[in-house]
Amino acid sequence: MVALLALAALVSSKAPEGLALWRTPDARGQACSSCHSPDGIELAAYNFSDADLRRRSLPHLGAEKADAMVAYLGSLRKNLGTQKRLDPMQDRPFQPGGAPLSGATAQDRDKAFSLSLATVLPKLATGRISSLDDAKAARDEVIMANPFEIRIGIRMNLLSEDHVHGVDHATIAHWIPDVAITRQNPAYIAAQDRYLASPTDENLKALDKLLVAESPRFFNPSDQVALAKARSLLWFQHDLRMRLLGKPSLGSRGPEPLSGGEGRLTPNPFWDLGALARAYRDLRIDAFGFPETVVEAKTGGPSDREQMNQIRVPWMWLGFMFDQGMQRTSLERPVSQCDYFTEALLQDGPYPAHCAFMITKKIATAAYAPEAWSSPTPQHLAFDFSTLTRGENIRRYQPADSTHAAAYNRFLANALRMFLWLQLEELQRTHVRYQHEPLVFQMKQISKAFSVIDPAGGDDELVKKVLAAIEASSDYKKT
Repeated sequence: MVALLALAALVSSKAPEGLALWRTPDARGQACSSCHSPDGIELAAYNFSDADLRRRSLPHLGAEKADAMVAYLGSLRKNLGTQKRLDPMQDRPFQPGGAPLSGATAQDRDKAFSLSLATVLPKLATGRISSLDDAKAARDEVIMANPFEIRIGIRMNLLSEDHVHGVDHATIAHWIPDVAITRQNPAYIAAQDRYLASPTDENLKALDKLLVAESPRFFNPSDQVALAKARSLLWFQHDLRMRLLGKPSLGSRGPEPLSGGEGRLTPNPFWDLGALARAYRDLRIDAFGFPETVVEAKTGGPSDREQMNQIRVPWMWLGFMFDQGMQRTSLERPVSQCDYFTEALLQDGPYPAHCAFMITKKIATAAYAPEAWSSPTPQHLAFDFSTLTRGENIRRYQPADSTHAAAYNRFLANALRMFLWLQLEELQRTHVRYQHEPLVFQMKQISKAFSVIDPAGGDDELVKKVLAAIEASSDYKKT
């Protein structure tokens, strides 16, 4: 009730002066609300200094209105009643578990993550999966594991990066759009007002759809990146707002927190931003189409490729958190099968332990969480460890550190055994196979993987049983 009253006070305090100022366009027609939340709640929640807020407002509003903007944001903070504001240099939006695992390098952090799995998923990270009962118990642990709560070694982007705080912060790898993607037309303002008056998922999705619909039909990379950021920021500020209302956060709602039965695909702008970083990985920042002022502010620190790498894996991981079965984000098979994601985790880290966890969680969620399925085909186990077990990847990305390698190999071997037992049970129960040749190919790749990660494990017999069950089954036919 206290949170609800605080939010009600926040809404009433915005009209007319404060919210009108927040929506005041500059000479280019861009307002604060063109790049931020509908009311600035994220700036109020973070402990940005008044000097930074004034400096960032000054080019758009002039001195007098910039001072008024600082006062407005201060009033939001007062009405929010926050005891401790978030640290803009430390607190990363949607960072799983609140903070990244420590480590100087990606390998160090992947090792820390690998070792942490003994607590997170003990049935896979310790001992051995030796029966169908073991496999079912381990599967249930995987289904219950919440990626929003599991600390990882991947560092999510900060809310805002500002070159004034050092060259390391001269990067586009942050949440705030670097160019405005919306104009303050009456339809969009009305949608914002409806959301602020009643901040429901439905009203936010309507605002999100309008944001997409009003974006230019053909636009350059800078606009594409800005749109993905603007949409992602909408969902983040919504999560902040839900917490203030005392309602469940997005991360506490289960494996598909943005789904609502509106069709196969659901909003996943987090993944979209990671995919853009993949697509434009070799594009120079000055070729994105950013204004010169943005290019100047985002050069001199991390290289163009480094900035894309700072975006690619963190935002793909965020996309996975919001679609843990990876079935509701895209119709593109390399997305739903996590080929692109696996490639990024291995190349940009390498993060082999993170990759093994992600694939395991993805397969289990897609196969056994009904809300994650989006195909007219009956829900079934799709045994596909993506590019992790293809070619020489299983050998190429073996951790060099012996402790790291032992933990990683044990987890991955047990994950493979778990799915082999579950696949065998499904085939023997249903006598139906899905995509015969790819499934046989996976079994061959799994055998090669075992020869690297546990050559003395004696798993060939289990693989042969699954192969025999595949051949004894019939292809799925639509009825």
